[in-house]
Amino acid sequence: MKQRQVEMGRLGNAAVKGSGPTMQPENQNIPKRFPVVLEDKILYWMRNSHCANFGLIARLNGRLDFVRLKHAMRMCLDAEPVLGCRFVEAAFGQYWERLPDLDAEEICTLVENPLDEDDPGGFWDSLPDLDVHQGPQARVWVLRGRNDLVCLRVNHVASDGGGVKDLAYLLAKTYNRLERDPYYIPPSNIYGARGLAQVFRHMGWRDRLGVLRRTMADAHVFLRGRSKRRAPLDFQPPEGRTLLTRVIAGDDFRRLKAYGKARGATINDTAATAAIRAFYSLLNSDPKAYARMVATADLRRYIPGGQAESVCNLSGFSYINVGRGLPGDYNSLLRIVHDAFQKLKQEYIGMGNIPLSAAVFKTMPFSVGLRFHDGIGDILKKKSASTGDLGLMFTNAGLIDPEKFRFNGAPAAWAGVTATRSTPPVVTVCISGLGDSLLVTLGFCQNVLSRELAGRFLDRLGAELIRTEPETCAPDLIQSLSP
Repeated sequence: MKQRQVEMGRLGNAAVKGSGPTMQPENQNIPKRFPVVLEDKILYWMRNSHCANFGLIARLNGRLDFVRLKHAMRMCLDAEPVLGCRFVEAAFGQYWERLPDLDAEEICTLVENPLDEDDPGGFWDSLPDLDVHQGPQARVWVLRGRNDLVCLRVNHVASDGGGVKDLAYLLAKTYNRLERDPYYIPPSNIYGARGLAQVFRHMGWRDRLGVLRRTMADAHVFLRGRSKRRAPLDFQPPEGRTLLTRVIAGDDFRRLKAYGKARGATINDTAATAAIRAFYSLLNSDPKAYARMVATADLRRYIPGGQAESVCNLSGFSYINVGRGLPGDYNSLLRIVHDAFQKLKQEYIGMGNIPLSAAVFKTMPFSVGLRFHDGIGDILKKKSASTGDLGLMFTNAGLIDPEKFRFNGAPAAWAGVTATRSTPPVVTVCISGLGDSLLVTLGFCQNVLSRELAGRFLDRLGAELIRTEPETCAPDLIQSLSP
């Protein structure tokens, strides 16, 4: 049986460029090419519906040793080899190709911040994007202040939010280990699965039939609430796409957690409810709007232990339909959202889009498969916008383990995975957190949504989350629910 990881050994057992512990050894065991899996293809298609660059933002307690961080990040690109690759497109047999000289790539950058300004979203927007065709697929920036701000940016074609967290843990572990052992080299994860095989190997034939039922159920929900309007589907330049951030911490976080717990709801339920209420009161307040939301689901839930074998994409979509109009009070909508998520979790949440995408990409040339998905995507955007100009996507990237993500022995003050910066008509809300803090990010395009209104939306979402007794919706939104 193939071993899943190849131990690289120490510097004395490998050829080294230059000298000294900060130089990365050349690992002759890493293949030059890696196969592209189905999830990579889906995210490659989606790269025009959002800026494919997202990642993790963290405010640390103190400052990092930048030289050691740079060394650690370089080794991470060998430990998870696809991150040190570029994407090569072909009619059949797309692949990831290793870059010839990763030591020459700028993978870690230090930016001085003498005024100690605090604008994580603004700093994130100022960073250059990663090119999936040029590589590498991950980079780190450090904004130096009294307490460093770390931005780990990853190309979504190579990894989802769960993979970003795994990479962040690997980076922290390698950085800390190098303090004790400057010659440490993490093993290279050559054989770790990146595709859905690691999910389906734990499913029997009954489960697979359940996945097909999920596909049909999602199609039914997806096609409800028909709209003849033409959504603004034209490609938007990346200059218009941006990110806003809010951090909910301390007593405010504990209050929102206690509020949901008292009602048998999770943070996911309360945040999704707050996002729907804020969205349909500020950004799409037409009382005839068909209230719906596209949500992502982490497919690692189907793997025992919830741990993927590598940094990869393992996410799917689910659809929450509330109906025309919202209930007048927060708790009524919270019950609807909670029940909807509970039902989805019992019926293979996130797996509905997999069978169709697999059939298309396995039987058609890549370019044809991309065009087919373009048609599906246009329908989804049109449905998500409904009677307004914008549609809502919600993703919960989960909590970050403070024991795995710590530098110099101390956990971060706050940290979270970011939203993608979406192309119209979609705006994306992402929640993620660490300890007693929650990072809420909003990805949107300023061509259709002003930064001022987007900021008001995030403020309203935060207010919905942390108040003890949320206010009711505006009177024109109080209508009976209909399918």
